[in-house]
Amino acid sequence: MRWKPTGWIALFTCVVFLAAGCNQQGQNGQMGTQGMEQMTENMARSEQVQTSFSRGRVDVMKQDHQARKVILQNVLTEQNMMLEDPELRSRLLDFNIEINRLMTRDEQGLEQLKVSSIKSMEGITHDTKAHRQMFQIEQLSRQKSLKDPKLRNQLLTQNIQEFSAVSNTPPLRSKMADAMLPLLKDPKIAAELEKMIQMAVQKEVQKIMAQMKQQQPKQPAPSQPKKDESGSGHQPAPIDNPSSDPGN
Repeated sequence: MRWKPTGWIALFTCVVFLAAGCNQQGQNGQMGTQGMEQMTENMARSEQVQTSFSRGRVDVMKQDHQARKVILQNVLTEQNMMLEDPELRSRLLDFNIEINRLMTRDEQGLEQLKVSSIKSMEGITHDTKAHRQMFQIEQLSRQKSLKDPKLRNQLLTQNIQEFSAVSNTPPLRSKMADAMLPLLKDPKIAAELEKMIQMAVQKEVQKIMAQMKQQQPKQPAPSQPKKDESGSGHQPAPIDNPSSDPGN
């Protein structure tokens, strides 16, 4: 990157002013100090001067590794100092939030956020300490979510959807079965499964017996003896045979 002539002129002018300011300070004391402060402020407000310093700073960092390290370290120190100041920390956080919000609205910005997020996750995965910290954060977040009724419902619904998706994918379903088989061999789990199976079998047997009972034909009720016309319910006495009368 080459500087424009105006950049060099601005820097040369700055050096001349600084030299003149120093001489004036030596000659006139307080007046020289005020003049130098005014000149410095004018330089800070000069677009050409600021552009030249910015380009020169980048060029120095590209060419000098040690200088780049020192400059970037100073940048980190400045940011840490902003985080230590309550007012500046709040403004810095608001600034970062606004940047992220604007990036999510821009197609290229959103894509860059995705790439950065993926790279960050990959870096955390390869860093044992960071990976453990991330795992602990996720576990804590999950525990708190389960205590919140709304989040708990969403979390469990998501788990069901994921389980259903795995069940409907044959290769994944087979892998899930392989992962679950060792669990089924655990004595405690096996005992609970056996109880559940026995209860299910008993319910099914009861259901079948009830269906069979409903399908059986009804037996006719036994006939009752007829009542006489008088309604006494007694059978009439037998009539004696005349031939058997002893008086004949």
